[in-house]
Order: sequence, then structure tokens, then C-alpha cells
Amino acid sequence: MITKTMNVYDSSLVRESVYEYDKKQLTIVFSSSMYHYHGVSLEDYNSFVEADSQGKALNSIIKPKYEFTKIETEDETN
Repeated sequence: MITKTMNVYDSSLVRESVYEYDKKQLTIVFSSSMYHYHGVSLEDYNSFVEADSQGKALNSIIKPKYEFTKIETEDETN
């Protein structure tokens, strides 16, 4: 059973995303930070992935609807 999926983007803002189906958690990896978005529907995740611009989709589909947690990365702790 597939529990998560990862996508890499050719985007100046979003480097990659990971969606965990069981948790409905979307992780967005930027060049210098990472965020978990909680309770993201599969429909919204698919809209984000299929968008022409993940940055615009993040701002219009994901950010207005879902709470998030910023994840500390090694770059930020050193």
C-alpha cells in the first residue's frame, strides 16, 4: 500500500513536496525552509501538483485553507 508520494518541481520557490495519505499532511520543501501543512485534502494536493505554478497554487489553494508547522532544517540550526 502506498502511504506517501513525493514530487520534485522546476520552480524558483518550491523544490519538492511530500504528501502522506494517511495523515493528510503535505510537506513543502523550499530552498532554505520546510513546512508541514495539516489536513490537506487529496483533491487540493492534486490541484497543487498539477498547477502550472506551484508557488501560485501554494498561495491560492494551500495557505488560505490549512494550518502549518515550520520545520527546522540543518541550515537554520548551524
